[in-house]
Amino acid sequence: MGVYTSLMRELEAGDAPGYRNFVRMNTVSFQLLLDKVKPSIQRQDTRMRLAIPAEERLALTLRFLASG
Repeated sequence: MGVYTSLMRELEAGDAPGYRNFVRMNTVSFQLLLDKVKPSIQRQDTRMRLAIPAEERLALTLRFLASG
């Protein structure tokens, strides 16, 4: 389990203000946005490497945009 996975689980489970600060939206809004953009940002695994999951791609993009 990577840093992203453990951080997001921790924020979702017990730190709603921290989650909102990280991605600038609540979990429901994040899931709605993910459902809309997932087909466009999802990639396939290859023999050489595993693809970055769509959830992680979206969260990291939102964090980048939020941090200015």
